[in-house]
Amino acid sequence: MEQLATDSPSDDLTLIVGADQALSFGNWRRPERIGELATVAVAARVEHDVAEALAEVQRATHKPAISFDMPRIDLSASSIRDRIYRGRSVTHMMPPAVAEYIEQE
Repeated sequence: MEQLATDSPSDDLTLIVGADQALSFGNWRRPERIGELATVAVAARVEHDVAEALAEVQRATHKPAISFDMPRIDLSASSIRDRIYRGRSVTHMMPPAVAEYIEQE
């Protein structure tokens, strides 16, 4: 975030997080600084309360977060990492170039 803000100081940055991650925003590294650099947008996740997530982000950053409507995609980085760890395919979960990069690295 710091680098993006430095590289493009006139851009308005938005950090999009799922409600599941937003609920622990106070445990993130320097959440107040994240709030200074970007608007935090919270996306709905299965079994997670968006209103609670918005409140947690505001508590941690001292700035209001926003929610937005989008088709819900029940896919998490944790599930992708777990599949990779178990040697299972993730090609159907992301663009081919991303899957290729993960495989190479």
